[in-house]
Order: sequence, then C-alpha cells, then structure tokens
Amino acid sequence: MLVVCGLPARVLLPDVDLWQEITGLLGLIGGVQAVVLVAATAGVILGAVLWSMGHTTGLGGVAKAGKLAVAGSLLVPVVAMALPGWIGWIIGTLSGG
Repeated sequence: MLVVCGLPARVLLPDVDLWQEITGLLGLIGGVQAVVLVAATAGVILGAVLWSMGHTTGLGGVAKAGKLAVAGSLLVPVVAMALPGWIGWIIGTLSGG
C-alpha cells in the first residue's frame, strides 16, 4: 500500500480491457453499416415504386409516402457512415482527451 502524508493512497491503473471491447464495438458497427446500406437501397427502390404508383393512380397519400420513404432512405446512410466518428468523438470527450 502506498502511503502519502500518513494517509493510504490509491494507485489508479488504466483499464486496457475497455479498449479491446471498444475495438470490437467498432468492428460490429462496420457490419451494421453494411446491413444499413443494403436496407437503405431497398428503401429507395420501394419508395420510388410507391411514389410512381401514387402519382400514376392519382393517390396523393401514397405518392407522399413514397417521397418520404425515398428522402428517409437517402438520409439513413449519411447517419450510418458518421456513426464510428461520433463514437470516437464521444469516447475522446468522456475520457478527457
């Protein structure tokens, strides 16, 4: 035990196991990104089909839903690609670095 000024002191050591878990988490996110890109592509296709069917048949609600599906499916990959950077930023901010 380390004694400083007559009082016992704790020695803090970094937890290196945490960084291995974080590395595994980032690897998992890479796999999730691939699935998200495939799902976003399917969403764009499905949204385009709904949009065209709604426009052709005169059903404004279906056309609007298709437009929203296309817009949302184009926004999802942008967020998915930024996710590893955000996680790194959060870890750096919380660890004081």
